[in-house]
Amino acid sequence: MTAADERRRAELQARDEEHHNAVAEMDRRHLDEKTEMAERHRAEADQNSARAARAEGELAARTQELGELSRRVLRVEGELDTTRADLRDREVKLAQARDRTSELEAKLADFEDQILRAYQKLRNDDKIVDKAKRALAVALTLLDDRGAATPAATAGTQLPSPTRSPDEG
Repeated sequence: MTAADERRRAELQARDEEHHNAVAEMDRRHLDEKTEMAERHRAEADQNSARAARAEGELAARTQELGELSRRVLRVEGELDTTRADLRDREVKLAQARDRTSELEAKLADFEDQILRAYQKLRNDDKIVDKAKRALAVALTLLDDRGAATPAATAGTQLPSPTRSPDEG
């Protein structure tokens, strides 16, 4: 073997070692990158799992809240229906009360008219009674005057009955 072959061999061996070292370095970097990437993916997966767990918890809480709100809405709608029915009943009663009030006001007006007519009739009757009293007083005065002036002359004559009313004659 010649020195040129030896040198070539040494160069090849050196290149081979360099290549082997370069491949080993690349394998190590690749392994480091792969490990780093796996750790990063694992961390992201853990974060995503934690986020998913939180989201599931929030979803469960919101679902429960939604159920509670739905029950409350149903209860409030029931109360609203009851209140509406009560309101309709009250409106009917109010309308009936208004009708009854109108009837009573009409009756009151009739009664007021009757009372006014009765009062006017009483006043008229009082006036007639006063006139009758005056007429009787005048008649009695005349009778007394006549009776005192001629007691003997009127003894044979019959006087009109005092029970007669002035309207009769």
